[in-house]
Amino acid sequence: LHPVERFNKSKPSGISTSEWVECRKLSNRLPNLQYLEGRPNASKQDISLQEYYDDMNEIQKKEFIENSYIPNTSLDIANFLEFYKQRKEILRNKINEVLK
Repeated sequence: LHPVERFNKSKPSGISTSEWVECRKLSNRLPNLQYLEGRPNASKQDISLQEYYDDMNEIQKKEFIENSYIPNTSLDIANFLEFYKQRKEILRNKINEVLK
């Protein structure tokens, strides 16, 4: 979701170096991954998650939030750890529902 290329750049302001190191470690783990086929993947590429979301119309935004299990938190890279934590919990709950 948050493009891996962004984690190779300098840390965002307002985030500590230790937090940024943690973000980089978590960037390629399940709570930050989304399966996209062909065209959608090519159109997303390396744009920020916030920009990707802002470029959608209201119907697309609603579908994206529901279908991709996006938490109700800021999509800005500076909020990555909170986003990661909340999405991990959403995914955990969905997996538990399937396994019951």
